[in-house]
Amino acid sequence: MTRRTLDDWTKLIEQQAQSGLSILAFCRQHLIPTSNFYKYRHKIEHLNQTSGFVKAKVATKVTTQPADATIHIVFGDTRLTLPHHCEPTWLAELIKALHA
Repeated sequence: MTRRTLDDWTKLIEQQAQSGLSILAFCRQHLIPTSNFYKYRHKIEHLNQTSGFVKAKVATKVTTQPADATIHIVFGDTRLTLPHHCEPTWLAELIKALHA
């Protein structure tokens, strides 16, 4: 038996919704444990509700970058300070890694 990916579960959940069958009947027909169906349905719904964006606000307006300018990122109790000249792609990868 192969392990289903999250994409596989998304397709199965969509199929069930379009099938007109109850979850129990659909799961029996496809030999899927109903507990797994509910678990992945909840997980997918949660992923779809979670936004990948964080609201940011400008603390001060600076027209020129002084030599000691820094970027301050605050998320909950976590504080990160970076130099202003760090690469945007590196910063994006860092945020993506921290979100994972």
